[in-house]
Amino acid sequence: MPHLRNPFPIVKEFTDLRRYEIQLNQVIEKFFNQFFKKFEMLSLEKAIKTFWALVNETKIYNPLDWYDIFAIFILKMFTTQILLDEGRILRESHEIFIEWFLYLATRIIRNEQHFSSNFLAKLYSDDIIPIPDFEAASSLMQENVDLIQTYDYPNVLSDNALSIAERLRIFQVFYVGFYELFKRKCVYIENQLYRCEGRSRALNTIRDIFQLHNNNDRTPPEYPKKALKVLIHIRNSCTHRNMTILEDETIRIKDYNNQNIQTYEDYRTIIQLNEYYHALLVLDKGFEAVALAIMLKRKIENLYILYGKLIQCPECGKIEYYCILPTFTLIICKNCKIPFNPS
Repeated sequence: MPHLRNPFPIVKEFTDLRRYEIQLNQVIEKFFNQFFKKFEMLSLEKAIKTFWALVNETKIYNPLDWYDIFAIFILKMFTTQILLDEGRILRESHEIFIEWFLYLATRIIRNEQHFSSNFLAKLYSDDIIPIPDFEAASSLMQENVDLIQTYDYPNVLSDNALSIAERLRIFQVFYVGFYELFKRKCVYIENQLYRCEGRSRALNTIRDIFQLHNNNDRTPPEYPKKALKVLIHIRNSCTHRNMTILEDETIRIKDYNNQNIQTYEDYRTIIQLNEYYHALLVLDKGFEAVALAIMLKRKIENLYILYGKLIQCPECGKIEYYCILPTFTLIICKNCKIPFNPS
């Protein structure tokens, strides 16, 4: 998995991970024991050691090393908790991420045998995922392409040297661009899932893909469901130019349905608008976390396919399935815990 980037240096720029050592070790132990303890070739001790070696930069990052990948997964799962503890995000953002991850994991992992490794790599890296329908946003993006090249988002929203109108225009461009990236991932997943779930055709809107106006097994939990509904309204308000700057510089946000009936209204300051962009970012990170979780599981399972053997313990006589790598000279019996030579 050479496409996996090392996020540790970036995270270290905004927080000291050692402040969360106890909590992080608990998270590592929880996820390891829940999903990977059954694989006798893996070590919880090594998982913890590798994580902190990457934090301290005493280990060279290897995107092909299972323990390095697991460390990245743990970091992604815990980042929202760090941001919450430091007051950088609202509790709702943390809840959205956790519920969204568990929802995606349930829908995708139960059908993971139908997903290629290439599919997971694209989902993680954004690489060459087809754009489902960019026409609705293309005019806005083309008209304002200069903004994307000029301004540092989201810091520009607090730049009082720019007018509110200019900053609103900047927000709309960046938000709609990110929304289309998020949407194409949703459609990309839907094009894989619909056959697995026994449906006759793929759906192509976020509202339909996630059954936001229904309550069935494809509908997300309350936090991400509510977030998705709001983010659709914000996208529509941006592209249909239904954001108005009021006299007190508050932004009035409206959305209408096909019958021109108002379906949404809210008020935000120019800086508060970034909360919508951040909610999109939180949901997008859920895709990365699920892709990583499946890649971790698949990497180990592939080793068992290559090197797995049924072996009888000479001490207790119990026959178990083990992964015997060529470098292994000893294994520990799963039953009596006594080490023995597998050859």
